[in-house]
Amino acid sequence: MSDINAAFSTVWTTIEPLPTHWRQIFRDVRSLAALRLNWDGYDATPPTQQVINRIMELLNSCRQAHVAPPCRVAASPAGSIVVEWRMNGTYREAEISDSPMIEWMSRNPDGTFEHWETPIWMDTDNESEYVAPAYSDSTQFSELVRI
Repeated sequence: MSDINAAFSTVWTTIEPLPTHWRQIFRDVRSLAALRLNWDGYDATPPTQQVINRIMELLNSCRQAHVAPPCRVAASPAGSIVVEWRMNGTYREAEISDSPMIEWMSRNPDGTFEHWETPIWMDTDNESEYVAPAYSDSTQFSELVRI
């Protein structure tokens, strides 16, 4: 089984039942995994398997923390994936790349913007290995994405 099929197989077998909107978000990520070099006609880089795995972990963490599903996932020309939430006048996005950090951006109802980063994994033995999101406390994690 390919890495991408293994990642999606885990989602389909561990989420029962999977609400319709979450199912569509995971399908959207699967379609992003199929992108190839120059997918936009302007030399865009497709997301790597590592980025796909990370986005799947982020989305699973959101779902398990009972965070509302994002309204959209999209690939960037640089090979990262952006996840977007919109609610109550707030726009929040998380950008996942090959970096060990999640880049966050929020536009608040008053028009102000905030930018910050959080680690996506913690592995004290080998920083190059992806282990799991650094959010073992679902309350802490849900506060990052709750809007």
